[in-house]
Parts: sequence; structure tokens; C-alpha cells
Amino acid sequence: MGGLTIRADWADIVQFQATSYSGTMENSVATIMNGKEHKATLVGIKADWENVVAYAEWAKVKMDVTAMGNPNIMNSDAWYTTLGYRFGSVLPYVSYENLEQGDGDKQHITTLGARWDFMKNVAFKAAVSKIESDSDLSVAAMNRGGLFESLPSQTDTMYIGIGVDLVF
Repeated sequence: MGGLTIRADWADIVQFQATSYSGTMENSVATIMNGKEHKATLVGIKADWENVVAYAEWAKVKMDVTAMGNPNIMNSDAWYTTLGYRFGSVLPYVSYENLEQGDGDKQHITTLGARWDFMKNVAFKAAVSKIESDSDLSVAAMNRGGLFESLPSQTDTMYIGIGVDLVF
């Protein structure tokens, strides 16, 4: 695998990073991927100015794998953006994410969350997300079997997440 990363930082307020790499998959658990080329391009920007925090990132992944007759099934385009405002040790934020896969599956996620840095190196996080899927999950489940076989097409789901981050 080979690649290049370019990073720029302006006074610890704005950070920019772009990465591109490619390589050949070897010794993969999924033997269909062995010997196949993998390419990815990622671009991101982060701004943290006074109490305003903003992030945005875009990624494109291309894999030379054909499955279920589709040569694009492992390819994806994804992006997200987040905007938050810090009130002391609490950071409420809103995020929007978009994912499109090469088999036509699409997913959009809107999140409202908060982070509370209540101790040095310890943060409590909580978020509520609405996940909207334009995918035919029932067809995907028939191909793969398992837990989601009864889900209808174009399923919307609410997700609630809580967690504690520890930095050692």
C-alpha cells in the first residue's frame, strides 16, 4: 500500500487534511478481496474558534471487487458535517451524515448530541440519531440472511447512544 497525506494547521484554530492511498488486499478473511486493488481519498477540515466547533469530512472508497454480479458493490461515497457550540465543559452539537454505496444503498443520519468533559481526560457523551435508509434492506437480508430479514425497504430508525470516553 502507498499513499500521501497533506496536513495544514492555522494557529490551532483551523486544521485541514487530505489523504489518498491505494494498495492490494492480501490475506483478507473475505477471499473474494485477495489480490484486489483498494483506493481511498479523504478530505477533512476542523475549526475550533472560541466556543464554535465545526467539522466536515468527505471520503471516496473504490474496491476492485465484484459480488452478486455488481462490480461497484464495495465502492462508497460518504461525507458528514458537524456544528457545535461550547458552553464551558458542555458541547451540544448537530451532525448530518450521508453514505452512498455502489449497490445503490443510501443512508442519511441526523444527530443531536452533547459532550460533557466532567473530569480531566473523561467525557460523557449522549446522542439521538435519526437514520434514514433508501436501501432495500429486505433484499439485502435475503442475500445475507440473519437478523434484519423482516425489515421493509426504506427503513427509518431512531438510535440513542450514551458513552464515556477515557483518555489514558
